[in-house]
Amino acid sequence: MDIGIGIGIGIPNSVRGTTGPQLLEWARRAEAAGFSTLGTIGRVAYPSYEELTVLATAGAVTERIGLMSNILLAPTRSTAEPAKQADSVHELTGGRLVLGVATGGRPDDYAITGQDFATRGRRFDEQLAELRRAFAGEPLADDSPPVVPDGARRADHDRRGVRRRRPADDRVRHRLDGGWRASAGGRPVRRARASGVAGRRPRGLPAHRGAELLRPGRHPGPVARLLLDYYGSWASTPG
Repeated sequence: MDIGIGIGIGIPNSVRGTTGPQLLEWARRAEAAGFSTLGTIGRVAYPSYEELTVLATAGAVTERIGLMSNILLAPTRSTAEPAKQADSVHELTGGRLVLGVATGGRPDDYAITGQDFATRGRRFDEQLAELRRAFAGEPLADDSPPVVPDGARRADHDRRGVRRRRPADDRVRHRLDGGWRASAGGRPVRRARASGVAGRRPRGLPAHRGAELLRPGRHPGPVARLLLDYYGSWASTPG
């Protein structure tokens, strides 16, 4: 069985000082270089470009490259918002969007949006089911029409919810016909197959801990300072 492996690249939507034209040029060059996917990272309480807006615009200046939110903090929004936005981007870009969603681990992202940080895991579970219904064209509330566009190409959509770890534990569960990726920080998490069983990791794959961003004792340069600015306490700091 042939297994294709795509190599994607991040688009610097969360790098402070990046301009709109630079993001568009980045997308064009990434496609020209043969990368399979453009990926965003996202927060709310940070001066970054909004993920789905960036992916929609990147899709307008490219033709082939995949587009992925990696990840979008779904519980900071109502389910209707990412459902309508993601479906619109997916349709307008010819079916290139992979929707990656997760809970995130920073209280300020929830405080600034008026959402409850403590219950984000439970709300996330509810949202995954709601997103499935929304993408199927079903209404999200009684006496309300569907939120996604009627003209969306249902037959060839390939939406994936990418779930990281639950706030309450380190179990990983596959949802929405998709996959899972390891967190870049926080407590140790276990790797799991895309068809993963909760709490199980494939034989031979060790528990994964987020990458160390700074080597102890090393003076942080410009890149390290950018990482510390975004990741904060999740990063290692010089000792």
